[in-house]
Amino acid sequence: MFEDLMDKIKGDIAHRMFRSATSMSAYQSFLSALPQRAVHASVNTLGQSGAPAAAAAEPATGGRPSVNDAAMQAALQSRAKPQPVTRDMPKVGRNDPCPCGSGKKYKKCHGRE
Repeated sequence: MFEDLMDKIKGDIAHRMFRSATSMSAYQSFLSALPQRAVHASVNTLGQSGAPAAAAAEPATGGRPSVNDAAMQAALQSRAKPQPVTRDMPKVGRNDPCPCGSGKKYKKCHGRE
C-alpha cells in the first residue's frame, strides 16, 4: 500500500515535470518573433560548410563590411541610451510617518508590502 502511494507520487512528479505549460502555437509564434539571419557565414550557396565558404566570401566583399553590417552598426550607434529613473519626492525612511497619511510608521503601513 505504501509502495503504491510512493509509485503514484513519483508518477505525478514525472508527469508534472514533463508536462508542457505552453501550447505549440504559442511556442511557434515566439520562434517566429525572434530575429532570423538569412545567410550563415560558414555555409556557401551549394550547402557545403567549412573553410572554403569563408574563403570564398572574403574576395566577393573585397574585405569590406557588407551593406547590412554597416546599416546594423549605424542603427546600434543611433539608439539612445535609456535614462535612469529619478525620484520626484524624497525617499521615505522605514521609521518616518507613512506618506499615505495614516499616521503609522512606513514600515508598519505601506513598507510592509
